[in-house]
Formats: sequence, C-alpha cells, structure tokens
Amino acid sequence: MNEAKLHKKPTVSVVCATYNRSKMVRETVLAAWNQTLRPDEIVVSDDCSPDDTLEVLRELQKEVPILKIVESLKNSGGVPNWNQVIEASSGDIIAWCSDDDRWTSHHLENAVRYLIQNNDVDLVHAGFDEVRENEDGTEKKIETTLKSSQPIIVTRKNIVEYMGNHFSWYFHPSTLVFRRQAWLKIGKFNQKYALADTDWFIRAALHHKLVYLPYKGVINRRHYSKEGNWSIRVGSINMQKEFYDSILNFVDTAKHFSDVVDLDLQLRRWENKYRFLIFRIYISRSRAGIKTVPKDCVCELIRVTPILMKVQKSFIFFLAELLSNFLSLLQYALPGGKAKYSALGKHSAM
Repeated sequence: MNEAKLHKKPTVSVVCATYNRSKMVRETVLAAWNQTLRPDEIVVSDDCSPDDTLEVLRELQKEVPILKIVESLKNSGGVPNWNQVIEASSGDIIAWCSDDDRWTSHHLENAVRYLIQNNDVDLVHAGFDEVRENEDGTEKKIETTLKSSQPIIVTRKNIVEYMGNHFSWYFHPSTLVFRRQAWLKIGKFNQKYALADTDWFIRAALHHKLVYLPYKGVINRRHYSKEGNWSIRVGSINMQKEFYDSILNFVDTAKHFSDVVDLDLQLRRWENKYRFLIFRIYISRSRAGIKTVPKDCVCELIRVTPILMKVQKSFIFFLAELLSNFLSLLQYALPGGKAKYSALGKHSAM
C-alpha cells in the first residue's frame, strides 16, 4: 500500500500505558515506529514507574521523534492510566498496544486499510503469536491458530455468542484499532474492572460494528517478571467474574433493542460454557497443588449454578476439597507431573 496515500486519510495515534517495564516498553515503541505504515504519533503514559522507564523513553525520543511522553505524578493503579494515554492522543484512529507486547510489522497497515475501506466498521482486532519468557531470560515462540480464515463481524446481535465461542481469547487488546468517534461515544474504560478493556469491548458492540481480521498483528509476551502479565496479576477467577458481570450488564441493555433476537438462548449457552471453564480452572489449579484458587472456583460455581444453591455449602466444599487433594496427589505421582505444574504453582493467583 502507498504510505503517502494512506497519510492523506485519517491520522493515526499509537497509545501505550506503561508501568515499571522500561526494556519492554522500549521494544513496544520501536515496533510501532518501524511499521510499514508509520503512525502520526506514539503516545506513552508512564504511571509513575519506580524504574528507569522515563529515562529510557526520553532517550528513545532521539530515535523516535513522534514519541510523546505523558508523566503521571502518582501511580493510578492501572486503568486510569489507560484512559489518560488515550485522552492525551490526537489521531482520528487510535491503535492500542500493551507495554509488554510488540506489533508485527504490517499490523497498522492492515488495520487502518480495513477501517478506511469499511466506513461502517468502527473497531478491528486481529490474531497473535506468543512468546513465553522463562525465568532465566530465554524465550520460546509458540504459534497460535487464527480464529477464522475470514473476517468475523461482531455486533450486539451476536457478541454473547461470539464471547462464548472464544473463551480463551475474546480479542487481543494489543491489536485493538478503533476510530476516535467510537471512543467518544462508548466512553472511557470503567475503573470498576481491573481488565476494563474487555468490558469496554463488550459495551462497544452495543452501537458499533467490530471486526476480527484473520492475520497476526502482535507478538504476545507471556512473562513472570516482577510485574508479570496484567491478566496473571488479576488472576483467572477474578478475571472471569469480571467478564461474567460485563456480559450480564450488556444483556440487560441489549434486550431493549428490537433487532436483538435469541438473547436469552445466547446467554444460557454462554453460562454453560462459563461453568465448564470455571470447573476446568478448578481441575488445573488442584493438580498444581494450589489451595486458594480451587476454593474460589467452587464459590463461583455455586453462585452461577442454581441447582448447587439448593445444596448445603459445607457439603459441597467438603467434597470439593477431597477431590482437589486427590487430583494434586495424582498429578505429583505421575511421571513428570510435578515439573509440568511447577511454574503454575509458583504463581498461585492464576
């Protein structure tokens, strides 16, 4: 695609909220700078990092002249910084990237081209590949599978079904590219949620067309650094509970739209898959020898399963603990079983 021609079209802002990840965010900025379609600005908002993030970014400005740095006077805890970096940007199109990920070279070109060619679409996102960083600093690249070979259109009519079909990754936040007009209409990330981008994505579907594009737009870094991945720090159960709450809020609003049909059926199917997912988390964390997460899983299953609400809770917890202990002993008795779950056991918030 002719870059000069594209730049006669909407201006593009890359936004990145960062905290205490100077090396990673440097790689994020350089990947954005080296896109086949260069953005008009790269905005990074630092959430009062105690490391050398600001020094690294200031030095990087010599190499990346379109880099704009926003400095927070105090740490916000996360989501307010996400809102701040978008508010500090000026482009007609906003491209989000997390500070521990890095884009593939054609990501912006692919996403912006699609938005330009499809005026009725307000947001696009894409697939990803994964790099898992070991504690010794080595990396292992893991190929992932695209959701589809064709674009997937998501609106208020089918987002609950879509979410149910893609529980592992509804979308990759570092591939979100959207129009500023949509951001202004949808509103800011809700600080009620730690993973507010998912709630925002669900809310976006109420009035906007969202499209998944079948290409890999980002290298997703899975790491166990001091800060770790945001999703790991939140924890899988807390994460899923937030998503469940967001889905219910969406359903309460969407049911008033006449063009939304079979919403109750979509919700029932989603809830069945949700219960199964929570049970899978219970099994895996029990096998890893983690004690707190399986209990949280049981509490959540009771909360969202009407038939379990009628059973005495003490009896359910008694049986669940017996099964959890059995699964842990069985896992460690298997050849290589202890090593398989050693990393997970060290990070029990998962």
